[in-house]
Amino acid sequence: MPNGNIHNIAGGFCGVLTYVMLQNNSNLKEEVKIEEIIFALCTGVGTARIPDMLEPPIHPNHRAFFHSLVFGGITGFVGVRAWKDLQFRRQERISLGKQQWSFNEFVDIAIIIASGSVLLHLIMDGFTPKGLTVV
Repeated sequence: MPNGNIHNIAGGFCGVLTYVMLQNNSNLKEEVKIEEIIFALCTGVGTARIPDMLEPPIHPNHRAFFHSLVFGGITGFVGVRAWKDLQFRRQERISLGKQQWSFNEFVDIAIIIASGSVLLHLIMDGFTPKGLTVV
């Protein structure tokens, strides 16, 4: 059964992998910077245990709404919306000839990493004997 440290490691890995994939998008091929990788790592680790922060694992049956398929669906929907917004904002920035991220791109990337990290937490918990609830 995954514990807090396993969730943190998986969240950090998810954050870095998500960032690198976003930066090496098929047609943009933006530069990967070390400070942005550290940001992605910290965002992934910092959000990996959100479901357990909202529903502390003080007993085996602690899973309710924030460990449910519905919450996973909402989280995934938010992540996809942020990804679509990020694509639009990047194209807008590139068409204007700007090299630096806008604040909104930064926020979109943080939301995408956070939603991926939370979804990974739910997937890992879904493979435990208790699984996830529906609602």
